[in-house]
Amino acid sequence: MMAGLRRNEIDKLEWSAFDWAKGMISIQTTKYFTPKSEGSGGDVEIDPEVIELFRGFKARATGSFVVESNIAARPEVGYSHYRCQKHFDALAIWLREHGVTGARPLHTLRKEYGSQVCAKHGIWAASRALRHSDIAITSQHYLDKRQSMVVGLGRLLAQPKNVVSIAGDIERSKHGNSLRNSKKN
Repeated sequence: MMAGLRRNEIDKLEWSAFDWAKGMISIQTTKYFTPKSEGSGGDVEIDPEVIELFRGFKARATGSFVVESNIAARPEVGYSHYRCQKHFDALAIWLREHGVTGARPLHTLRKEYGSQVCAKHGIWAASRALRHSDIAITSQHYLDKRQSMVVGLGRLLAQPKNVVSIAGDIERSKHGNSLRNSKKN
């Protein structure tokens, strides 16, 4: 949620990927990990508070991977192998219990990250942050429209408050006459 990483990136993320001074995580080919596509590697900027949180986790780490597991990485296999599958399953259950209803709750967090970046910085920044090779992927699959997309120029067509419309005068006049007539009866 805080960095928009893919499941395999999380699973194989090593402490050496952190640039503590710049507040970045570098997603690059390693001994255990190959990015999803040629363009999906790159640096991911993260909030200073998140960097500090991970700095604390690093101080207690017992291995080279950020998420520790008793399962060894298997870079040689030809299928998706996750060292942290048990952790991912537990997280999916927790997310569902807390309102994340998508079929792939962990991926829902990545989509939310992209939507938040888009809302704050625009679709180009979201595409870059998600490390998509094409902005069309970002637009079609990752972003939720959460805010109004109007520019607000319609207010220029609104009648000033100090001008009363003729139609409004006629309606008030009719109401006024009907009120006077009802008082007479």
